[in-house]
Amino acid sequence: MFVGAFLFSSVGDTKPKSASKRRNASRLKAHVVPPGNLWWCPADNSECYRAREECRAFQIRNARRARRNPGDIDRICSLSQRRAACLTYRAVLDDEEAAYCTGTMKTCKEARSVFAASPDHAEVSRCTAIAATKLKGVAPTSEVIDKGTGWWCYDGMHSDCARDEQQCTTRRASMEQVGQGAVLTVCEEKDDAYCGTTGRRGSEIKVSHCSPTMAQCDGQAQIAWRLAPFEGYESISICASFK
Repeated sequence: MFVGAFLFSSVGDTKPKSASKRRNASRLKAHVVPPGNLWWCPADNSECYRAREECRAFQIRNARRARRNPGDIDRICSLSQRRAACLTYRAVLDDEEAAYCTGTMKTCKEARSVFAASPDHAEVSRCTAIAATKLKGVAPTSEVIDKGTGWWCYDGMHSDCARDEQQCTTRRASMEQVGQGAVLTVCEEKDDAYCGTTGRRGSEIKVSHCSPTMAQCDGQAQIAWRLAPFEGYESISICASFK
């Protein structure tokens, strides 16, 4: 179940849990909380993200699931803060651990009452303030990065880089078609790009993602981190520069 959609439909209809329930909360599992330096927390007090690009991607995804207009994504994802209030839980169906973080302790506690009341979630922790944490990822698998000299990249609501202009243009057109990039720059030539790699549980195949800036690459890695419990992602690398 997608967490954001679950809370969006449930949090207003759930009564607070008793004091005994709060005392029985599990300890927060820090290794599950996404790493990063800052948090990007939308003004509507929904889930916080570790990167602006990650915030943009999930705001669009949430809007699609709810069949609504995503609104002004740049405005919604424009504010960052040093701390967020997080809880961790175990998804019963997948038997996977995950985290949920919001911009204030109040909204985190409201969300916790929803998780604690749901049979789909177990081992729901107390809300804890989380600041900067380091990504303990592996180095990118260079064999997976496209070979060549130089890059062609586009930017905007989504970013991507390819080794030649035609491939970049094709990817950009595809992204516009599915509606994930309302505003995208044209493909421009660059000397280097920032790339990371991700594996999947039970598979030896890894995939790469490349962006024009380190911040955007980190955003792609954060998306993989957030989806890891549900999509089986593992071996999520840090980002590095590739010529």
